[in-house]
Amino acid sequence: MKIKTNKKALLAGLLVMAGVIVFLIITHSLWWADDLFENPGLIFFLSILMAVGVGAVIAFRFEFKDKSIGRIAAYIFMLLSPILSITMVEAMDSIWVYNMAPNYFVANYLCYLVYLLLAYAACGQVGFSISIANTYFFAFALVNDVMCVFRETPFLPTDFMSIGTAANVAAAYEPFLDCKMIMGSLIFAFILILSAKINMHSLRKKEGIIPRLISAGYVIVMLLLFFCTDVVPDAGYKPDFWNQLRGYHKSGSFFNYSLNFKYLRVAKPDGYDPDEISDIVMELANQSDYVPTVTDTSKAPNIICIMNETWTDLDILNDVQTNVEYNDYYKSLDEDTIKGYVSVPVLGAGTSNSEFEFLTGMSLSNLSSGSNVYDLYIKDKTPSLASELGELGYSKTAFHPYYGDGWNRENVYPLLGFDDFVSIEDIFDPNIIDTYRENQNVYELEQMLSEDYPGENIIKRRYVCDSYDFKKVEEMFEDRNKDEPFFLFNVTMQNHGGYTVSYSNFYEEVSIEGMSAKYNLANQFVSLMKETDDALEELIDYFKNTDEPTIILMFGDHHPYLEIAFYEELLGKSLDDLTIEELQKRYKTPFLIWANYDIDEQYYENISSNYLSTLLLETAGLPMSDYHKYLREMYKQLPVIDTVGYIDADGNYYDYDKKSEYDELLNNYAKVQYNDLIDSKNRVNELFEMKTD
Repeated sequence: MKIKTNKKALLAGLLVMAGVIVFLIITHSLWWADDLFENPGLIFFLSILMAVGVGAVIAFRFEFKDKSIGRIAAYIFMLLSPILSITMVEAMDSIWVYNMAPNYFVANYLCYLVYLLLAYAACGQVGFSISIANTYFFAFALVNDVMCVFRETPFLPTDFMSIGTAANVAAAYEPFLDCKMIMGSLIFAFILILSAKINMHSLRKKEGIIPRLISAGYVIVMLLLFFCTDVVPDAGYKPDFWNQLRGYHKSGSFFNYSLNFKYLRVAKPDGYDPDEISDIVMELANQSDYVPTVTDTSKAPNIICIMNETWTDLDILNDVQTNVEYNDYYKSLDEDTIKGYVSVPVLGAGTSNSEFEFLTGMSLSNLSSGSNVYDLYIKDKTPSLASELGELGYSKTAFHPYYGDGWNRENVYPLLGFDDFVSIEDIFDPNIIDTYRENQNVYELEQMLSEDYPGENIIKRRYVCDSYDFKKVEEMFEDRNKDEPFFLFNVTMQNHGGYTVSYSNFYEEVSIEGMSAKYNLANQFVSLMKETDDALEELIDYFKNTDEPTIILMFGDHHPYLEIAFYEELLGKSLDDLTIEELQKRYKTPFLIWANYDIDEQYYENISSNYLSTLLLETAGLPMSDYHKYLREMYKQLPVIDTVGYIDADGNYYDYDKKSEYDELLNNYAKVQYNDLIDSKNRVNELFEMKTD
């Protein structure tokens, strides 16, 4: 073997090496930010060495006198390259891969090898195969890093279905650079350049087909073992469904991402038989003592449901001291009010999954981890609160002051029984929205809106504010058909994530005090909560002065993404070390049910969003379907069922990995949900229809 170079290659290598090292020195503070690595000095030094390596592979090339030895060397490099790939991907997830347990490291290697050999079987070129596979690995690692930063949950296979929605909201987040991206990019560059330098002559067809067939055989065997047998899960390799981020950190991010492919399809619950669903539901429904108080549905109360984007109270986690109380009005409500905390299925993102649970009474815990229901599972008419209220003669409108195609709502809402869907394209001049959608210039948007809608306070930051949103709710109420009761489901936008940018149209009135550092994201967030609280007061004041009986329900869809250091200081420990009780708190948001007439005041410490519509129907005194009576009785045993675990009536916390006395109840619930959502052709429709007799 000979190592060769020339002046141009040597100069190019030196320039690249010097440029990268200077860049690393300029950005060196990133390595010590947020305690991403246990030993940032070592990682920074290794990055310098990687810069030297990148320069070296540019400057030098290897040549073999014996071509057969060159081919063998190329094959050896291909088989060893997954080690570099694992290092690259895990570095971008803040993991020092060589601390990984040996069995997990081997499992990661075999997983990466599947993708690499699949590429080689397809193209038959070693260098090109390594480049293709590692481009995929790097793209995954980059997207996963960004998602973990912005929503605290990793990238999952089901996220492919939500790319359009992600693009809609991406403008709210500022581009950023961290040391993980830099280190991963250096390793990626090293792999690509070294792959391109492999000096391997084209194999003759007879010689080339054998290694490609061997590669294809390996891929086929591994895929069959994975998808068609339980060998992999029986060996202990399966996703951490209830805390995917923990699983990614423990046993490898790309490995866990790949494991999730096995669970994309919703499997039938154990013992599922559509002929038994009626018996399962009626066994509990018949225990219900619920009697509706509204017998003439023409006199039923109007119902306004508001799922308020990222509305929460940080005091759920621990006492937060602020210069101004930001949830003062909400906390003051007590007369004719039911309120408390609702457990939702998502954290930091995934708004539509919370509304799915509320509208349908189903639980995300019975579906593939990380899935978005609106994109994956609702393909035909599905019973919901909207369709059931429609059976009672209600008008049914959904309202969301953002793009109609977000989370596939424009297609899903009609299937859930809504007659009308009002999106941002319907409340403003479409030309304005098209212009903003194209250039994402919020200042231009404000100017156009101020010209067309003078005197209106519409935008906070880059979203329609809650005050304006609620005014539109009032307008829809005033314009309603007064011959039928009014039902509106409103998903707000004001508090949507992306708290890194300061805006001239939003004054941050509230700041957090008594912390060891200033947390800018948290400060902007609590200031937004104050805006919501003020808007809520205006909304309720309006309906206090209306004659028709009206109920308002409002709840938050999830907690915000804020600084990890803020959460860890607030909780007093690393987020990776939270107990199930502490983790459950991060999935709790406030809720209230208020009426402009007499209702019994109540407080709920524990209720999950799949029960919230049942509580609403009970509060309104409306007839219930057998399914809602079933949920009402199930609530009495398990008031919380969410993606973290479940809580029983005695306040005991459970996760799904351990058997409990509630396993049969949970499995029966999964069967009912499978019949309702997945096995729609065998759905027992009468269970999900209102009983008006």
